[in-house]
Amino acid sequence: MRRLLACALLSCLTATATPAQPSPLPPVLPPAAPPAATPPAMPANPDGLPTTPGVPFDPAKVKWPAEVNGKTISAVVIDLRNADPTVQEAALRMVPLFGPEAARKSAMHHVIAMTDDADPGVRTNAVILIGTVGFDNTKDFTEAVAKLCGVLTKSVKGSVLRLHATRSLANLGPDAHAAIPALCAVSDDASWEVRAAVADALGRLGAAAYEQTTVVEGPTTMKVPTLKREANRAAMQKLGFVLLKDPSAVVRMETCQALVTLGPPHTADPAKYQAASQPFIDAIAARLRLEKEPVVKVWLNLLHMMYDERVFDSTLKLLVADVNSPDTAIRLQAMSALNVLGPKSLPALDAVARALRTGDTPVQVVAIQTMVSMGEFSARTVLPELDRFVAETPADAKHADIRAYAEAGAKVLRKNKPAPPAVPVVAKP
Repeated sequence: MRRLLACALLSCLTATATPAQPSPLPPVLPPAAPPAATPPAMPANPDGLPTTPGVPFDPAKVKWPAEVNGKTISAVVIDLRNADPTVQEAALRMVPLFGPEAARKSAMHHVIAMTDDADPGVRTNAVILIGTVGFDNTKDFTEAVAKLCGVLTKSVKGSVLRLHATRSLANLGPDAHAAIPALCAVSDDASWEVRAAVADALGRLGAAAYEQTTVVEGPTTMKVPTLKREANRAAMQKLGFVLLKDPSAVVRMETCQALVTLGPPHTADPAKYQAASQPFIDAIAARLRLEKEPVVKVWLNLLHMMYDERVFDSTLKLLVADVNSPDTAIRLQAMSALNVLGPKSLPALDAVARALRTGDTPVQVVAIQTMVSMGEFSARTVLPELDRFVAETPADAKHADIRAYAEAGAKVLRKNKPAPPAVPVVAKP
C-alpha cells in the first residue's frame, strides 16, 4: 500500500498534460476508534479486482505445499544454519513458500538470530522475513521486536537495512508498540523512504487497542469494543508536530494516514477533549494552509474533520468536490477518505454514484467499497444505486468482474450486518 501511495502521489507531482494512472486499489484506512468502521482491506485476485467485500483473505484456508523444489521445511531449516551465506539467503527466501503456520512453527526462531549475521544480505533477508511471516508465540515475538529495534539503532542512516527493519516492525502491528521510542529516534533519517516507513509504523504500532466486552441489556446480549490501550501519545506527537511538516509529500501523506489510524486524542472526560486536541488541530490547519499537493490535502481535510467536528460539514463538501475531480488520483483518494468516515459520508452518495458510472475500473472498485461502507447502517439508501448499476452494466465478459463485484457489495448490504468496529485495519504492502 505504501508503494501505491508513493506512486499515486508522485504521479501528481510529476504529471504533465497526461497524468500517470495510479494502481487499481488506493489505501483504505478505517479510524482507530468505534463506532465508525469500514470493511477490511481486501486482497486482489489475478484479474486485479478485490475479492468479495467483507470477506478478507484467510491464509489458513490455503493448501500450502509440503515440499518446495524437493525440500521440506525441515531441510530448509538445516540450510538456515549452513556456513555458506548463499545457502542461508536462498533458504530464507524459501521459508514463506511453506505458508505462515509451517514457517512460524519450524523456522522463525532461527530467523531471529540471523538478524545479527555478519553477511548484510542474510541480515536484510532475515529482517524482511520477520515482517512477512510473524510469530505464533509471545517469547519469539518479543525477541524479534527487540532485535529489530537494535537494527534501527545500529544501522546507518538511509540504509536499506533500516528501511526494511522499519517496515517489518510496521507489519508486526500494535503488539510491537514497545518499538515506538526506537522508531521516533530515527524519524529524522536522511532518506525520505525511511521517514515514510517510520510514519507508517508509528500509525500501526501506536494504534489504540480494544477488547470485546459482553454487555447485557434486558433480553439482549452483545459484544462491544472496550478500550484496552489508548493511541500512543509519543507517536501522535512525532507525527503531528514533526513528520506532518516533512519536505517530502509522500512522507506527509503517510503521516496523515497514520494520524487517521491513531484517531484523535482519547480523553475519559469529554470536557477535556478540546484542550487535548487543539494543538493537533492547529498543526493540521497550519499544514492545510501551506499544502500544495491535492492528494495530500484530501487526507489533511479528513484529519481536520476527524479532530474538529465543527468543520465536518464544510470539509465534507470539499471531499465531495474532490470525488468530482477529473484527476483520477484525487478522485480515488477522496473516495478512500469517505470510506474511512463510513455512514457519516452518506451525504456524498450522489457524487460516489456518479463516479461509479465513469467506466474507469479502478474508480468503480473504490466507489463500490465506499458505498458499502456508507450503507453500513443505511443500506436502504445505498442499495438502489448499486442495484441500478448492476442492471445497467452489460452481462458480457468485459464487464463480468466489476458487475460481480457490485453484486457482491449489494449482497453485503442486504445482510445489513455492521462491520466489526474494534481494531483498525491497514493494508499490507
